[in-house]
Amino acid sequence: MVKYYLQELPEAIGGEKKKVCPKMLVNRQISTKELVERIQLKSGVYREGIVSGMLMTLADTLVDYLSLGYTVKIDGLCTLSVSLDFDDDKPTEMEGNEDKMKYRHVKVRDINFKSDKMLVKALRQKMTFERCRGGVNRISKSAYSKAERIERAVEFIKENGSISLYQYCALNDLSRSTASRELKAECRKPDSPIDTYGSATHKTWVLREIEE
Repeated sequence: MVKYYLQELPEAIGGEKKKVCPKMLVNRQISTKELVERIQLKSGVYREGIVSGMLMTLADTLVDYLSLGYTVKIDGLCTLSVSLDFDDDKPTEMEGNEDKMKYRHVKVRDINFKSDKMLVKALRQKMTFERCRGGVNRISKSAYSKAERIERAVEFIKENGSISLYQYCALNDLSRSTASRELKAECRKPDSPIDTYGSATHKTWVLREIEE
């Protein structure tokens, strides 16, 4: 049984009635070690070391193909593709139809994850839901400054290994949209203590690795 709650969305333009949407209450993040142990248990054949090696090989192979401009489809799981962003401070608006926006630099922003329809169908058949609390989780102004919110997130990551968007919202009393924009802007800073990991609904935030 998976628990969920109702989250108030930002107020609509024009004074329309406020809307809500269901949000899953995430238990915690499963580690690679736990995933390997689960795969080994379900297969009953492969040793944990082999499963772990295959996962690392899969990650390396995905980098090989994605770096060459391919998309990768894994039947029953997902389709992966690369998302790009500008790697310079130049404006993104065209000055006119003849503007060719020369001398631009781009970088890999993230990896897009499009779930396979069979995976979604399997989840729909297996999952049941229970509302974890009454009422609606309403948007409220955070009692902490932005610097304090980031500091609280860093401490949370040190204790738990990572932080999800929902956990960041709950930790700092922020709406999902505000938290998402704040974390995105923070991770773009080269001196930020946190960085993103994963993509889409699987995205989490971890401590940034410092290059020696």
